[in-house]
Amino acid sequence: MMHNVPQDQITYVDAAGWRDRMKRSWLLVGIFFFTNVPIILSQHKINYASHANIIYRFTKYVDWPADRESVDFIIGIVGETPLFEALHHSVKNKLAGSQKISIRIFDSSSVIYDCHI
Repeated sequence: MMHNVPQDQITYVDAAGWRDRMKRSWLLVGIFFFTNVPIILSQHKINYASHANIIYRFTKYVDWPADRESVDFIIGIVGETPLFEALHHSVKNKLAGSQKISIRIFDSSSVIYDCHI
């Protein structure tokens, strides 16, 4: 079944012009995407310095049993994480009560962690 459409209402697509418009559209989408990726990713960054500060402050408000008063107050970190560097920098030359604070990394496969926190 054919419809009778007047010739003046028929529009033809210019293939070369259409391709150019599509290229420009994809270029703009690409520019938008790649310029906004760092912004999107930075919103999910974890502030390890504030985590380290919270952990350090936690040591001030807890009375530890006498049998846990070793030479060093040990803060344990399980696995590799940027928290180690932030915590090491944050607690450098600080004390938990009268104990020097020491940061140790433990393997995640360990069953028992010999640390205070």
